[in-house]
Amino acid sequence: MFSEKHVKLADFFIKGNAELRTALGLGESSCLEAVPLGSGEHNVNFLLLADGRDLKRVLRVNLGTQTGNEHQVAYEASALKAL
Repeated sequence: MFSEKHVKLADFFIKGNAELRTALGLGESSCLEAVPLGSGEHNVNFLLLADGRDLKRVLRVNLGTQTGNEHQVAYEASALKAL
C-alpha cells in the first residue's frame, strides 16, 4: 500500500535528478512525474511519466530486504520484467 511517505520519497528521487533526466533523454524543462503503480511487502513501484506521457519505465523503491533470499537480485529483475 502506498503512503504519503512513499510518494514523497519517489518525488524526492526524481526532482532535480539530472542523471535520471539524461538517462531518460529528457531536457530540464520536461515535467517528470512518478505515478503509483503497485506495491508489495518490500517494494513500491511507480510509473514514470514525462509531460504526461508514459515513458515505459518503472521507479522501484525498496523498503526492506528479504531475509534468507540468496537470489535477491534475480528475484528483483524478474519482478521488474513482469511489470
